[in-house]
Amino acid sequence: MFESNENLKKYFEKFKDMDNAALFKSQILIDHATVVMEMFDTTVTELDDADKTHNKLKNLGLMHKKK
Repeated sequence: MFESNENLKKYFEKFKDMDNAALFKSQILIDHATVVMEMFDTTVTELDDADKTHNKLKNLGLMHKKK
């Protein structure tokens, strides 16, 4: 993602100033990717409960809006 769109890093406070070589070896990025993948997993697993899934995604959106 950052190789093809370097300017997207500005939206990620924790690693916006890291070069790609360092970033791809970074625990910070690994931790963030893990959180993202866990959210995908939870969302897909809970698709049968639309209200629960909607609330989780809405809360995630609100969290990102604050940043």
